[in-house]
Amino acid sequence: MGDIYVNARFMNQVVTGVQRYAWEITNHLRDRVHIIQPGKSFSGEAGHFWEQIVLPGRMPRNALLWSPAGAGPLLVSKQVVTLHDIAHLEHLTILVVLQCFSSRQVSWLRV
Repeated sequence: MGDIYVNARFMNQVVTGVQRYAWEITNHLRDRVHIIQPGKSFSGEAGHFWEQIVLPGRMPRNALLWSPAGAGPLLVSKQVVTLHDIAHLEHLTILVVLQCFSSRQVSWLRV
C-alpha cells in the first residue's frame, strides 16, 4: 500500500460528532498514515485557505489524501473524502424550486 496522508484540519476544531469520528479513526491509524495538521487553529476563510492552498503543498504530488471531516482540497486529485450527512441533497430540488419561483408560483406547483 502506498503512503496515505490525512487532512487533519479537524484536529484544531471544536469537537462535535464529525471531529470525534475523525480523531478516533486517525488515532487508530496513526502508525500507518502521515498526518498533516495546521500549526494553529483556523476558522472560516483562513481554515479554507489552509485546506485549499497550504495542505496540497505539503504533500507529495501523487500521494493519496484522506479527508475524514467532510471537506478536502480541490487541487488534490487522489483523494477520499468522508461525507457524514448528505440528507440535504435529498431536498435540494425543493430548495431550488423555492428560490426560483415566487411564493404564488410555488403554491400553484404544490397543487
